[in-house]
Amino acid sequence: MSVKKLIPLTEDRGQLREKVASALQYYELPKEITIEVLEEWMNETTTPLPVITRIFKHAYFESEIEAETLLSLLTRLWNVTPRRELNGLSPEQKLATELINPKNET
Repeated sequence: MSVKKLIPLTEDRGQLREKVASALQYYELPKEITIEVLEEWMNETTTPLPVITRIFKHAYFESEIEAETLLSLLTRLWNVTPRRELNGLSPEQKLATELINPKNET
């Protein structure tokens, strides 16, 4: 049974990138898969599933918890990575913008 953790609404992208870089090494992914490569893959699609699938094909896990940890990190990275389809905003920034300036729907 997994334990839920409170993740802040906004996250420091630099710190998260460092965590993901460490995770890529820990889970023994090929050295060619870097943060920059991940972010480029993220900009090639509008959903995180293809990126996560590519990573999980190469990762070595010792437990389900390790897989959940990497999934959480990749999802969080997705949310803070600037996206072409969002005009250079990350999903996190886009959400914040929408919350601050909601569109009037009449």
